[in-house]
Parts: sequence; C-alpha cells; structure tokens
Amino acid sequence: NLVEGHMLHVYDFLVRVPYVIVPPCSANSSNIEIPAGATINHMIRQVDFLPTVLDLAGVPIPDDLDGRSLRPLLTGAPWTPEPAYLSVSGLPRDLELRGVRTETHKLSYGP
Repeated sequence: NLVEGHMLHVYDFLVRVPYVIVPPCSANSSNIEIPAGATINHMIRQVDFLPTVLDLAGVPIPDDLDGRSLRPLLTGAPWTPEPAYLSVSGLPRDLELRGVRTETHKLSYGP
C-alpha cells in the first residue's frame, strides 16, 4: 500500500511533522526572543504545540494541560527532550501499533 500513499505504521517518515514558528512582525506585539532563521534539530512532541503557542502568546498554561512549552528550547535555554509515545490503529482493532521514541532510539510494537 505504500505505493498508493497508504501505510499503517509508526515509521519516522510517516509520523515526523515539521513545526514552524513565525513571530509577529511588529516588535510591539510580543516579547518573543526567537532568533530569526533559527533551526532546532531536537525531537519535540505534538502534545507540546498548544502549551508553546499559549506561552508565546502570553496566555497562562493550565496545570491540567498535557505537554510543556518549547520556549526554553527556542530561546537557547537548557532542554531535556521527553519521550514521545506513538500509536496508530486500523480496522480490525488488532492492527494497533504502538511505539516510544527518544532522540536516539525508537521501539515499536504490534501484532
């Protein structure tokens, strides 16, 4: 099915998503300290997107929200990546695949 563009797995080329942040053009609209043209090659998790957007917009991050802000990573502060958990399922239910990824290793498990 890969030829048709359909794939049920947790391969990196299927689950990696680029994350692009463009700060506002007006210097008065935000106090974001992201260097122009910066590229970060650390692994991040999709669950961290919302806390990051809230933090950069100056909105308090609720305590019960999963994920964490990427602001320290974006501003050059010390950063320790958290493991990313992956799962994908299809029909029938026993086609569920799971995985965990770090910056250096990945484990996937399925039937």
